[in-house]
Amino acid sequence: MSGRRLVLIAALVFLVAGCDDDKKKQAATKKPAGPPPPAQHFVSRPDLKPPVVQIRTPARGTAPGYVFLAPKMVVAQAGPMIMDNKGEVVWFHPLKFTKGVTDFRVQRYHGKPVLTWWRGRVSNVGVGNGWFVIYDDSYRPVAEVRPGNGLAGDVHEFLITTRDTALITIYHRKKVDLTAIGGPKAGLIWDGIVQEVDIPTGRVLLEWHSYPQIGVKESYSKPPRKQLGTKAFPYDYVHLNSIDVEPNGNLLISGRNTHAVYEVSRRTGKVLWRLGGKKTDFKLGAGVRWTRRRGRPRWYTATGTRKSCSPRSRATRSSSPTGTSWSVGVPGRTSASLPRTDALSSTPTSGTARSLGRMRIRIARTASSGGGIRRTDPQSRQ
Repeated sequence: MSGRRLVLIAALVFLVAGCDDDKKKQAATKKPAGPPPPAQHFVSRPDLKPPVVQIRTPARGTAPGYVFLAPKMVVAQAGPMIMDNKGEVVWFHPLKFTKGVTDFRVQRYHGKPVLTWWRGRVSNVGVGNGWFVIYDDSYRPVAEVRPGNGLAGDVHEFLITTRDTALITIYHRKKVDLTAIGGPKAGLIWDGIVQEVDIPTGRVLLEWHSYPQIGVKESYSKPPRKQLGTKAFPYDYVHLNSIDVEPNGNLLISGRNTHAVYEVSRRTGKVLWRLGGKKTDFKLGAGVRWTRRRGRPRWYTATGTRKSCSPRSRATRSSSPTGTSWSVGVPGRTSASLPRTDALSSTPTSGTARSLGRMRIRIARTASSGGGIRRTDPQSRQ
């Protein structure tokens, strides 16, 4: 009996020593931590560490207002940030327990300006898992908005409507037969979902699903391949980018991977027309080439008035120093222009936004990213 105990004790000693050796090997192979991301420091608020902002082209002739940023990922602190044209911080709100923040902007809620943003976790394929935040013009929390039916909020859109409800994008895994595009019968897709939510109660007022209204054959994106020892990612066949409300109450929804914009009936959920993509209902005018990936389409006239359109329309293109817009002329109506926000090829610097960019048209005919919130706390400006 004593001999067996000695053998067991020796075995345990060997296992513990082996674990210690593994830990030492991992510690030896672990890469040393690099320098912390650059950050600003303030004597009055040492707890704040917003990222450093470099102004390479001084502002001249721009519309009035502050610039809104959503620093995230590789930063000392992630959070919504407001700065002036010189890069000086006006307000910064570091978020705890996350490096994910997007879509920081000014909207209106109950007739008053509010700050809104998304916070949460972003996957390496650009799908968000989080919720939405509303602050008032004195930087006080008003509400947190979460999707209903057990779903999570995505990064791409949070729109407060004129009815003081919220329209939000959601990505959700769905089992779909993908044999029609050479995939498995028991395939997975990211189903693009739109919810309209009552802000105070969280009650779901509307829920629309991209599948099967938008078929997988409409996608220009290749299905993900299964890698050795792993499961294939869900097929991001549509990739919802934005939502808007038309004057008639219908929804204007854009899909990046289908290269199209859709009008969706609020009453029936059916797609009424497609602009762009493989099944477009519009005839493009002379010299018009539809670009691959849309940003956040909105309907505007030259005076900023919202208009609707129909499949009988003809699309034309116009350019200005602030970007390129696509116009849709409707017989008997004023033409409505669709700002192209994903590529500003006509800007002086020929710059493009890699992802999650937003161009906002200002009254002074310039492109900007926000403004209209007053600063009330002297300590907020560091």
